[in-house]
Amino acid sequence: MVVASGLHLQPGTTYRAAVKFCVVNVCSKPIYSDGVTVIAHPPTPDNISLTYRESNSGQAQIQVKMARFRDPDIKVLQEAYDVMDRYEWGLTDDSHKDKMLIDWQTVDADAIESVADDKISFTLNLPKLIRFTKCRRESVRGYNHVGLHTTVSADVKECAAYNPPNIVPAVVLDVIGANNENVGQGITLDQNSHWNDADYTPYKNILSAVWPTLRHRNYTWAVVSGDQLDPSSHYKRETLMIVTDPCSMPGVIKCGHTVNEFINVEFAELSYLQHGRRFYVCIHADDKNTRFEKWTSPLTEVNACSDGITVDLTPPTPGTVNIDNLIDGTFQVSKTEVAISWTTFVDVEEEGFSAHAAGIAFYEVAVGTFPGGQDVVIYTRVGYVNKYILHRLNLQTGSTYYVSVRATDFVKKTTVAVSGGFLVDATPSVLTGQHIDVEGRYITSRLIHVCWRNVFFRRGKWNKVIQRCYGHQTCVC
Repeated sequence: MVVASGLHLQPGTTYRAAVKFCVVNVCSKPIYSDGVTVIAHPPTPDNISLTYRESNSGQAQIQVKMARFRDPDIKVLQEAYDVMDRYEWGLTDDSHKDKMLIDWQTVDADAIESVADDKISFTLNLPKLIRFTKCRRESVRGYNHVGLHTTVSADVKECAAYNPPNIVPAVVLDVIGANNENVGQGITLDQNSHWNDADYTPYKNILSAVWPTLRHRNYTWAVVSGDQLDPSSHYKRETLMIVTDPCSMPGVIKCGHTVNEFINVEFAELSYLQHGRRFYVCIHADDKNTRFEKWTSPLTEVNACSDGITVDLTPPTPGTVNIDNLIDGTFQVSKTEVAISWTTFVDVEEEGFSAHAAGIAFYEVAVGTFPGGQDVVIYTRVGYVNKYILHRLNLQTGSTYYVSVRATDFVKKTTVAVSGGFLVDATPSVLTGQHIDVEGRYITSRLIHVCWRNVFFRRGKWNKVIQRCYGHQTCVC
């Protein structure tokens, strides 16, 4: 095997290696390899459009039409398309490539149809109808044959539409207040405040909810355990309010009455909320007529529940970080790239009550010259993946590097896992001046015995001499 380093190969170009055997000035005819194409950059995406359809049987389809991904450096268009290996899709929580509601799934190659030379289409079948209380995005990730990928995404329904709106928030929103030394604080309903519907809470002492669009001023509320319910919030489901009195619902852990459009439900030390459990806030309000100075406004009866909130009290459990393609598990030749993979970090999804496909929102990677350091590459957000390749680095021969992977969950708790150190060694072996020995003075057969004992050596960080010897049985290194 021969490793050629220090080359300046052009992306998108195909190169062939030639090998010939020589003795002094006599050489055989060269043998050529099949060739290798340099694919140095991720695929180039283009536009994508989605069409969402619902069936009478309670299932949904998303038809995807998109431009084919291609290599940005190959000039022949068909060859640029042929670089692609596969596509994956996932449903996200208003995100481009993380916060996965449906984890990445491979698109069946047989289901991909060519719409034109540069466009393809395929249909995704969902078991239930999507609930559009929040913006939902469909992401498509394309991999080329060397594992580089690019992601393109679009709204399943245009989230910015307002006449009519495609996104209708839930009546009851789970919210979280301020943090005071890991103790949750209550909220107040300020006029014209904007509220984000939370899926997770980092607090064990309090649950809060608001219903800012109502004006009944008279509500019965209940906190309901979701242990027996499907935790996914992106699919439509039957209402939890099977009775008009929330306090009579199954699984109620607390209930009460309020004249406000919000509640703060506190839990004492002996009844703290448990990690991984999911809860729902349900309210009831009778119909009434609200009198103003010159008119009366009828308010209809309300029976509504929130989408649910999961208690997440702990940071993620770290996975194991590996550096791919190392020699002897320690050494790397390349000074410009590092291929990283890691086992999945585990968070609140292990309890079975996560609204998302995983409890990890996203990953970040960093490279440093000491464990946990980021003096070479600062933390870079890479989405929800378990492998990544860093390019365009300037690693130094003889230096040891460490890769850190940081996982962030949905309540912004983080965990870091660090790889073992790997040594960059891009220097070739050194010639000693010794000769290569060929048995006999003349070549009399098709079999030649060759020995190159002590012809090459290599020292330095490896702290040993590397020698290779093949051919004659008396040649022992």
